[in-house]
Amino acid sequence: MLSHRLRRPPSVVLAERLGHEPFKKWVGEELNGYPAEDELPGYRRIDGIASIGSFAGPLGATMRVPLRLGPVPAALRKRHDTVEFREGIAKLEEMARPDGGELISRWSGDLVASVAEKYYEGYTLLEAHMEIPRNAVVGVLDSVRNKALKFALEIERVAPAAGEVSPGAKPVPDERVSQIFNTYIMGGA
Repeated sequence: MLSHRLRRPPSVVLAERLGHEPFKKWVGEELNGYPAEDELPGYRRIDGIASIGSFAGPLGATMRVPLRLGPVPAALRKRHDTVEFREGIAKLEEMARPDGGELISRWSGDLVASVAEKYYEGYTLLEAHMEIPRNAVVGVLDSVRNKALKFALEIERVAPAAGEVSPGAKPVPDERVSQIFNTYIMGGA
């Protein structure tokens, strides 16, 4: 008897039992992360993240200040005030821990060099990064949990034994699962 077997998360089991491919894909991407080429759900993208820059000036003066994005080329601005969380849930949980260290996304050296003299006269930008608030990660985790819970509860309401059916059996018609999926996972519910 293999009592030490790895247990699959309930959402994986439900996805398999329902046989609904979009839900199975969503569960897989939430657990394992979203590939760069896949569209990211809106709740995994946070806009308005502040960037901080470190400057060196005359006579050894230094300063560390929030940066406006005006000097950044227009085509790159969105990338420097938006954070996309493509990581799987386990990695996000690790990032959300209070003792997990700073959450930052550094600007590329090429970008820093191209705008280094465009902020303050006599000062040179040495380093810049976006500071990602830990509560943004917590918000992503809450969204995923709430969406999965609401989906599961609605499936249970429609078919109370849906989680207990034999493999291959369809406890809920695909059309109804699609409707619930689109409402609770893809929608704003």
